[in-house]
Amino acid sequence: MRVVARWAMCWLAMSLGSGCASVSKTPTSSAGVRPPDVPVKGIVFCADGAGGFGWTTEALAHTAAEMKIPIHVELVDWSHGRGLMITDNCHWRNTREQGANLADMVNVAHERYPQLPVYLIGHSAGCAVCLEATKHLPANSVERIVLLAPSVSPSYDLRPALACSRLGIDSFISHQDWVTLGVTMRIFGTTDRKWTAAAGKVGFRRPYDGSPDAELYRKLREHVWQPSEAATGHRGGHYGSYVPGYLKAKVLPLLNPEGSNPRQ
Repeated sequence: MRVVARWAMCWLAMSLGSGCASVSKTPTSSAGVRPPDVPVKGIVFCADGAGGFGWTTEALAHTAAEMKIPIHVELVDWSHGRGLMITDNCHWRNTREQGANLADMVNVAHERYPQLPVYLIGHSAGCAVCLEATKHLPANSVERIVLLAPSVSPSYDLRPALACSRLGIDSFISHQDWVTLGVTMRIFGTTDRKWTAAAGKVGFRRPYDGSPDAELYRKLREHVWQPSEAATGHRGGHYGSYVPGYLKAKVLPLLNPEGSNPRQ
């Protein structure tokens, strides 16, 4: 119990600390969909993890620009405030409300740019915002959903998201993420308020073969971190899935409207 308590205190200290510079934020409202600065071929809404630091969005935008991938990356500002990690993770009503707001943003993007595909990407608790948004969107209204280290429970119902996303869901998990998505989730709870290891550590629970939902769940692809991928900069921890090397190798090819393979 001393070890568990020590990890809990470390996570609490992290949640109260300050971080590095963040990108500019756009509120989750219909008025917050900014026009792309340059011609693009896809719009990506990115919901960072708890704490409002903007690190995932910043890394995604900079790395996509470096790779010359023609996408516009929009930060989903759903957090209670910078550094409020525990509040963000545990306030389920806010997560659901911000998901509904994100759905409004997706609808506005479709109205303003009907020719552009829309992608959703989230990290940790931000994955819950993306998934909740799909409950307010019609089928096939999103091109693809990418989940990086999702902090929802393995039993989270993915059917609305799988129906909403034309190319399905790509979820990046790591069995080595035992501190944040293992021990910490058992203490503070997952974002959807279950006291268990999160899906970003152990994977999502799938329906049994032959069930009515089995075919729909074939649109879920789970990418399990391997030690050989440490060369990309991702060493299996909670924040490794958005380091530039890993984004280049594994994530951004899925968000490339010109060259991604829907089944890779």
